[in-house]
Amino acid sequence: MSKVISTGFIDDVINGIKISHQYPCHSSNYTNSSKRTVSYIPIHYTGNPKDTSMSNAKYFQTANRKASAHFFVDDSHIEQSVELRDSAWAIGCSQGYKISARNSSSISIEMCTSGNYLVSQKTQINAAYLCAHLCKMIGVTASQVDTYVVRHYDCVKSNKACPKQYVTNPSEWIQFKTWVKNILNTGSHLGVVKEDYIYQGVNYNKVFDHKFYADANTDLKAAFGYDKTKLFNHFINNGMTDADPKTGKLSRVGKTIATFNVEVYASHSPDLVSAFGALSPSTAKNYYRHYCTNGYKENRRAI
Repeated sequence: MSKVISTGFIDDVINGIKISHQYPCHSSNYTNSSKRTVSYIPIHYTGNPKDTSMSNAKYFQTANRKASAHFFVDDSHIEQSVELRDSAWAIGCSQGYKISARNSSSISIEMCTSGNYLVSQKTQINAAYLCAHLCKMIGVTASQVDTYVVRHYDCVKSNKACPKQYVTNPSEWIQFKTWVKNILNTGSHLGVVKEDYIYQGVNYNKVFDHKFYADANTDLKAAFGYDKTKLFNHFINNGMTDADPKTGKLSRVGKTIATFNVEVYASHSPDLVSAFGALSPSTAKNYYRHYCTNGYKENRRAI
């Protein structure tokens, strides 16, 4: 399996995070090329007590670091440091190789440490979504993940313990690869197929889940059960704008507020208040629609 890559920086949204490339790597820290053939995605960790994707990207902006990686991932950000068509200096070969992965044939992902030299589960999940996205780009299927998604440790004879917790606890490495496979197969690291809720060309799955909507609204559950179509139609036609007759506040929630809260979204988006007016039953649909089309891509606060 291999694919010729001529892509540079990418602007995709990964697990709700838009990839940033505001701190490109210094040209002395990688091998420049117009295209290359890629097969492998090695997973690394930064090996520091605690750091961030931004701090790492800034570090490699400086000349003569003699190392680099394509991506740095933390709990809330993804920084692309090296363009995909260029070879990052991430694997190393002081004692030779174990497998055929090389810097020239790999896209390297560095997971940042959240404390005590450990990578948090949130960072790992973000990295899994990024890895799955890259797998799709180079043609790696779920059944091929075990071959082409590798630890730095798997690549070199020096037995470098990277990522350390995946070397000392192989079950965590198996879990990571399972997340990647699940994302490739279902769109979710949990292995559950993501629902689509389409109205007028907009997917409302960021703000609506029919099972949650039914369970949170006993009157609707009594009327519709878990009928996806009827519940979604109610949300579109009534649910976004239903309000408490006494307070005038919006009274329905389409998805757990741990995922989306329209009041929080409006309160942290003064530009939208200027455009749509204050959040109310008459303006609520504009806020929901904006989040589904633009807000989540812009990583706007909604919880």
